[in-house]
Parts: sequence; C-alpha cells; structure tokens
Amino acid sequence: MEPDPQAHTELSGTVDGDVAMVRDVHGNIIFNAPPPTPAPAAPRVPDQLPPATWHFTGRAAALAELDAAAETATAVVITDPTPGLGKSTLAVHWARLRADRFPDGRLHLDLRGSRPGHARHPADVVRDVLAALGEPAHRGDDAQLSQYRTLLSNRRVLLLLDDARDADQVRPLLPPGTGSLALVTGRGRLGALAARPVALGDLDVAESTELLARVVGTARVEAERAAAHHLVLCCAGLPGALVAVATAAGTGPLGAPAAELDRDPGVRAAPDPRTRAQAVIAWSRTREAPHRPVRVPGGAPWLRDHRVLAVVAAVAAACVIGVTSEYLSDTPWFAVPYYLLRCAILAVAVAWIGKTDHRRVIGVGAAFGTAVNFLADAFVSANQNGRFLVWLELLSAVFLTVLLVLRAPRLRPDRVRWLPPAGRPAAIAVGAGVLLWFVLLFIAFQVDEYYGFTTTLIQTGGALGMLLPIAVVGGLALYTAALEPPDDGATRFAEAAVLAYLVPEVLLLLTNLIPTGGTAYLGHVVLFPEPVAWLVALETLAATAIAGGVGWLTRGGAQTRWSRR
Repeated sequence: MEPDPQAHTELSGTVDGDVAMVRDVHGNIIFNAPPPTPAPAAPRVPDQLPPATWHFTGRAAALAELDAAAETATAVVITDPTPGLGKSTLAVHWARLRADRFPDGRLHLDLRGSRPGHARHPADVVRDVLAALGEPAHRGDDAQLSQYRTLLSNRRVLLLLDDARDADQVRPLLPPGTGSLALVTGRGRLGALAARPVALGDLDVAESTELLARVVGTARVEAERAAAHHLVLCCAGLPGALVAVATAAGTGPLGAPAAELDRDPGVRAAPDPRTRAQAVIAWSRTREAPHRPVRVPGGAPWLRDHRVLAVVAAVAAACVIGVTSEYLSDTPWFAVPYYLLRCAILAVAVAWIGKTDHRRVIGVGAAFGTAVNFLADAFVSANQNGRFLVWLELLSAVFLTVLLVLRAPRLRPDRVRWLPPAGRPAAIAVGAGVLLWFVLLFIAFQVDEYYGFTTTLIQTGGALGMLLPIAVVGGLALYTAALEPPDDGATRFAEAAVLAYLVPEVLLLLTNLIPTGGTAYLGHVVLFPEPVAWLVALETLAATAIAGGVGWLTRGGAQTRWSRR
C-alpha cells in the first residue's frame, strides 16, 4: 500500500513486535501512561438526629434565641438542673428545623452525664465522630483529638452533645473555627464553658394544656376540663411531668391519674410547684416496671407470687443454717454472725423486691448474690454428705435462684466499652481481682489436699460449688467494668449481686487476722484447719478489689483523663 503524501507519521522510541499504520487517527495515542487519578470521594454526610417530638409545644422564645446564638457562637448551652424540663427535646427540635445550616453532617452524641458512673469518655466521642464522618482514626487519643479538631475546622457540622455531665467533659469536644456548632444540653455545671447560654423556663398554663391535648387528644381535654386543669397544675409547667401523667392516663379517664396524684404522699407533701412536678415524675416511674416482667411457663402463675419467693428464701436460709450448724462449733466465733449477716441481707432484699421503685431491682440483685452463696454451700455440702437436709438445702437454693432469675433485668450488653486504662483504673482493679480470684481457686485445691481436710472438693459436686461464685459473681463484676449496660436496672442488679456476695466475704476474710489458733476461712466456702496467712491475704485483696472497683464504677468513679486536665 502506497503511503498517503498528506499523512504525517512520526514514531520515536523502541517497539517490540508488529507495527500497523492507520491512516486517519484523531487525538493522541499514549503508551505506558500512568493510570488516571480517581476523583476524590464525596465526604460522608451523616444525619444522626433523633426524630423530632411530634407533641412539641411552645418554646417560641427559646427557638428564636437559639437562632440568634447560632449566627455568632460556636457553642450553645441549654442547661438546667431540673429533669423533665425538655432540654433535649428543644435541642433536637431546633436541630431538625435548622438542619440545612449544617450541610456536612448532624451528629447526636449522648454523653450520659446524668447516669452516675456511665458518663462517656471524650475519647470515645471523638472516635465516634471520626467514624461517622468517614475518617480513619489515627493512633492515640491525642492524635485523634487533633484530627478531630482539624476535621471540624474545615466543615460545617452540628454536634448535639446531649446530657453533659460538666464543663470538663464537654470542653475537649468543642469545635474550632466558626463553621461547626456544638449544641450542649445537661443538668450539670456548664457555666465554665466558652459558650452562649440559652434560658429555658417552664411552660405556662396555656402551653401546658396544649401539650396535654396533643398527647391525649383535644376531645378528652375538652370533655374533662376540671381533671385536665388539675393535672396541669400538678405538673407546674414541666413537659416531662405532663407527658408522664398523659402516658399514665392511657385511654382511660383523666380523673384516674388526678385522683392517684391527690393520694400520693410525695405529691401532697411537696413544698413548692417545682418539687411537686418532680414528685409527679417519681410517681409515674413507680407505675412502670423497672425491669422485664416475670416470664413463667403456662399454667404456673404462682411463680409470680411474692409470697412464694419469701417462703422459698426462708426455707433456703433455714437449711443453710441447719446444715452448717454441725461444724459451727468447731470454727471460730465469727462464723455465726457471718451466716446471720447473709440471712439478714436476704431478708431485706426479699422485702425490697416487693417495692415498686428502684429498690425492686436492687433487692433482686442482692438476693441473687446471696443465692449464689447458698448454691455454692449446697453443692459442697451435697458432695460431702447425702443427708435429707443437705438435699433440701440444694433444692431450695436452686428454686430460689430460678425465681430470682425470672425477675432479673436483661443483661444483654449494647456493645463492649473500650476506654483508655488511664481513665478507668477501677475497671483494671476489677479485672485483676477476678483473675486473682480464679487463680487462688486452684491454689486452694492444692492447699486443701496438703492439709488433708477433704479431697472430695475437687470432685464434680464440690468443684462446681467452688467454681460457681467465680463464674457468676466474677462475670457480673466484669460486666459492670467492661460492658455497656442497656439500662440502669441492669447496672443496679449487677452491682447489688456482686456486693451482696463479696462484702460479707471480705468481712469474714478480715477476721482471719484475729489470732484464734483454729480454723481459717479462705473463701469459696472452704474452711482450713490451720491459718494460711498468705493465701488469706491474697483472697482478701482479690475480693476487696472486685467489690471496691464495682462500687466505685457504679457510683461515678469512671472519670476521664481529659476531664482531669
């Protein structure tokens, strides 16, 4: 083929293989070119705001103040020590109305400041924000905090920091620059923050009546004007109290909750309207089950009867005392008050189970911790002695445990809570105490064989009794230290069970320091004919670390490293 005189052919470089000439080529042909750079992915725009409350009423002045504050401030605070005032509801409602102001994301972060011992660590919040915005977190808390601030300085993000504990918890989370906004709510002291406060007062009578009508229906309020007005006065303009009484009324007449409030001693004794409204909220909580209802097989409603629980607890305690009475005379004097203390804890716990407030869950937990001790004692006793009273002790302890498990709250954790060790030394103490407790169990087996006290403890029945406290009580202790409880009821239950089991154990272990020259108590329902000082000391240390750590964590001891700076 003859070349076209109008074609321009230029070839440079080295080509291995055949070369074909094409007559008409438009554009460029490039060999060994780098791959095209992909277009950067669009940043993730999260929207985590809860749904707006459908019965939101009033608050026109507060909404206008929020609008004005958001124009100039990077942090706005809605704070008041009064629960039920509607701080979170107002914040969510405003955030939904003004979502278009924050095109890079709207994040809702529950700081859990009003839950003692469960306030969130700022490092956890920082990691959640980075994950929500699609940013891989750097290694280390300080590096993540710097990454967090850099990221927010270049974006317009709304951070709804709900239920803050205090200023120290919030201060590391405040965004820099002027693009992003932190909207903070809480009952604690937040005045030290460099933030603009927004006042939030009570609803007036008209707004309160409108809120009640939105929840129960306008027709019902119109039909029962007197009862509705009485409920509005009892609630003293507190939205939380109004919603609580509306929920308590259900589909029935409004006069029913109004009459109950008139008879409630807390409401009647309230010295001022605000205290009366808080008493109304407390009254509404007594009408709610603080934990799941007892689920029993069909045809066995008697398992729900509190009297059955009381009888079974009394029989179990009597059997434990009866079985142990044979060797109490050979043990030091402090064994008798130990068992009396166990029975007293069980009696108070069973009485509390019959209450309708938070004491109910605490009672279930304390009774459960005592039942674990009874079960361990019964397994060891049944392994050593097959008398009728011993088997009755075992059966009553098992039955008592079943009744308590039916009344226990759900313990399914939401997620594992990984917090910096420097922020939760009590959690480390709990974990170390449980591990030491487990190791000492096997040491106790060896020491027990050395003294020849009883070799049957390492057989099936006795070993099960020895392992039971570690498996149950130790597991509940780790639950409170490492996992995120689903609600306060689960936390109260676990704490009460651990302390009810371990506090009497610690007291009995400490009595080994009194020189008696007789039997020593090592824990795990094990008695030795001679004191083993180092083993007793380690056992006391383990039990004290577990009990003290759990009590500290559930009573507000989970402080954060950043908050102490």
